[in-house]
Amino acid sequence: MFKENGIALDTNNISRVNTDNYTYTVDGDNYVFTNKKVLHAGDKIDFTYTCTVSPRDITGGYTDENGYWQGNYYQANFTPSITVTDTANPLSYSRNLSLEAHTEVITSARKSRTSVVFDWNTDLWGAKPADADEYFYVNWELESNGSYDSSQKYRYYWSEQTAHDGSVVYSNCPTVKNKSELITGGKYITTVVTKHRKKDFEGQLVTVRNEALHYVEWASGYVEHERVIATTNVYVPSLDGNGCSLMKYVPNYTKSESHYKNGDQEKILAGEEVTLPYGGCMCSFNQAYAALNG
Repeated sequence: MFKENGIALDTNNISRVNTDNYTYTVDGDNYVFTNKKVLHAGDKIDFTYTCTVSPRDITGGYTDENGYWQGNYYQANFTPSITVTDTANPLSYSRNLSLEAHTEVITSARKSRTSVVFDWNTDLWGAKPADADEYFYVNWELESNGSYDSSQKYRYYWSEQTAHDGSVVYSNCPTVKNKSELITGGKYITTVVTKHRKKDFEGQLVTVRNEALHYVEWASGYVEHERVIATTNVYVPSLDGNGCSLMKYVPNYTKSESHYKNGDQEKILAGEEVTLPYGGCMCSFNQAYAALNG
């Protein structure tokens, strides 16, 4: 058995043969064993070949809609034979044996909203467009998970060519033109940012929806995909109002009895300045840029 680069995956164990009973010679791709001791009627001879490989080292194939294996999966045929040279009862016997090895790619995908901002991020997204202040921006996290130990190698990429809200202004995801390297599994997280016009949702709590296609290209050349969808709620304040700063002190996580604090939502949404001293660490953001979930 060989990898896609031609390197052998297994080695023979000929050196472990008990040479007190047998000798062997190599004839091309064949190993010829000759007994040293007399065999008697009823004697049984077993030869066992063992090959241990990882599924990720075998290209594998894929199954079609009828459940049949297709593609470049591993196949081998060999014909062991035995010859008895006893002149009284000569015997020659052979049997054709075949071997197939099938592997597959096991992956899952997930999408979630990580943040909502109302300012263009020049450091991450590049030069600021002239109309950037007319939009708010949703950061989406796309996660590709692949089984490491029980999967053949594969490449993955994402597509946002789907029906979703807004339009993509930034992405560091692998695409069909720039696929990932051939990988053996793990967790791979990338980011997509979509923009949405503020005036379309002024003074509203709006639900923003995004979907993407997660493509997985097996080492065998087979391609499958999975659709992932995520939504988030965003409050867009009045564009002629003045945003105010909301400073919220979050308690130390060990103080569970004071970890959650309700109230003052009306003041926040009305644009009034609110300071909630809870103790612990402090989080500060502008009310006009607040994203509300749930």
